[in-house]
Amino acid sequence: MSSLPATIENMIQKGQFRCMVVDYGLAWVLGVAKKAGMHTATLWPSCAAVMAAGLDLPELIADGMLDKDGLPTGKQIPPVGDLQMNLAPLAWNAAGTEEAQKQIFRCLNNILKALGQDTVDLLLCNTVKELEEGILSLHPSIVPIGPLPTGLREGKPVGNFWAEDDSCLSWLDAQPDRSIVYVAFGSIAVLDEEQFRELARGLELSGRPFLWVVRPGLADTANFPDEFPKTVEKRGKIVTWSPQHRVLAHPAVACFMSHCGWNSVMEGIRNGLPFLTWPYFADQFINESYVCDVWKTGLRLLKDTAAGGLVTSEHIAACIENLLNDPATMSRALELQKVASRSIRKDGTSFNNLTAVINAMKG
Repeated sequence: MSSLPATIENMIQKGQFRCMVVDYGLAWVLGVAKKAGMHTATLWPSCAAVMAAGLDLPELIADGMLDKDGLPTGKQIPPVGDLQMNLAPLAWNAAGTEEAQKQIFRCLNNILKALGQDTVDLLLCNTVKELEEGILSLHPSIVPIGPLPTGLREGKPVGNFWAEDDSCLSWLDAQPDRSIVYVAFGSIAVLDEEQFRELARGLELSGRPFLWVVRPGLADTANFPDEFPKTVEKRGKIVTWSPQHRVLAHPAVACFMSHCGWNSVMEGIRNGLPFLTWPYFADQFINESYVCDVWKTGLRLLKDTAAGGLVTSEHIAACIENLLNDPATMSRALELQKVASRSIRKDGTSFNNLTAVINAMKG
């Protein structure tokens, strides 16, 4: 136990803990907890499909679909549950160079090996049973307890790197209902200067009002097109960081242009919003598959090979217009909101699962 902080180590040794719940990246701690006789659980923050793929790694390698480094062999992975999975969006195969992919695979593989039944009692996942029914039916060991709310502690942002700009909320108050395109790519995604300017032109070309989060580091050089600030000043708002949970819940927001991080996807679902998807790396591509292919609550923003791999301004503007004029997609987004809301109400699936987890940990 010498690698644990002294205070925690003393509390474990004195039997003051009944259970331990940790993020999946700290799974190694659970071995210590088990030796001390505690109940254990780990929380997986992404979708169950990614966790299921990780749990299936030994079979995928044994069947020759992946090599020992997790890289594709060319043999097609069959559909998993209700999601048409293939090698391209597996979390470790959609991130940087081949060497980076190998390192991510090794890290994830080691974490999942640490989640054996002799170490962890419960595998918790921030998802909804009804949204990933097929995956969860094949992997009953994964317990859905989502959607877990984020950022609800007033004045104490959780996991934010930058100060929230609340001025966007008063700006939203002055906008018509379901009129705003909200654009945010999380804390990691990076656009090169040409793509950044193309996105700006796309928002300009759309003619739609928008709220755009341009955090430090989003672009190598965040130079706006010359006429952009003047052209959009009356219908656009740009902030370095937003109180996203409050923005997505605002009645003025019509859709969410997103990098498809799982927390963002869950927040969008909880607020009944359709998506324009622009994944950057890792699990975001599987999340996009859910949004666009399985739930059908969004449209992909596609790179144009003829334009040097850019997502063009014309395509961006056209997708915004197509999405906001698609009542079927808007309706499905509202239906998913009802599903997610029911799951966390009393007697909902996630509510009941979390209640059962708490009772099991007390026992």
